[in-house]
Amino acid sequence: MATSVYGVKLRDLAEIPHYTSTGREDVTQYRRVDLENYLVAKYGSKLGWLREIACRDMVERKIQEMEQQEREEREAYMESLAPGFAIYAQLIDLEETNKSLLEQCSKRFAALTSALKSRGLQLRPTFKPCEQFIVAGDGNISDVVDTTEEMRFLDICTDYLRRCQWKVQSGHHGNKAICEEAKMELCIAYLENHRGLRLPRKWEDCRSRFEEVRRTGGIPQCEGRYIYSE
Repeated sequence: MATSVYGVKLRDLAEIPHYTSTGREDVTQYRRVDLENYLVAKYGSKLGWLREIACRDMVERKIQEMEQQEREEREAYMESLAPGFAIYAQLIDLEETNKSLLEQCSKRFAALTSALKSRGLQLRPTFKPCEQFIVAGDGNISDVVDTTEEMRFLDICTDYLRRCQWKVQSGHHGNKAICEEAKMELCIAYLENHRGLRLPRKWEDCRSRFEEVRRTGGIPQCEGRYIYSE
């Protein structure tokens, strides 16, 4: 209250008499008369003090107005970009304000959305590879689409999550390594028996190496890293 209501600057607080409440050592309190006397002395009169507060409030209002205007301008600009991009940006808490960078993000968003749609997929706001591609341009768009398709298959058609949890409980280390190992195992299992399902393109691309291992007398489960490698 000393700073917000009376307008005392933080650097001046040490010069004003203060005390601590019993049982509340973390709360410093000031008497109103001490605050008023200090501020009147500092600004020469009560009128001078009130003018200082009015000036401070005016500056704060001006800053708030400018910030509000900037928010409105950004929102209007976001709506002018690719359809759906403004909503996606909100979902991932994108705070970028540079228009040039936002335009680049919007173009990548549109390109990825179209590429996913051609594969019968939807953009997943919670899927980090998609976000990293849109926001930073990380990765290749075809790889992002393949990975998105793979994750949808894993989530819907397999015990991927339960398998990862079991590996963690069994003492396996490294979340990323655990996930990759589970994907590799499932890829090989479904290449052996697709169970009537259409497999992700990423897994179908592994089929030639899978067949090579079997043709040469190898055991696919023992050659998982080679088969699943890109």
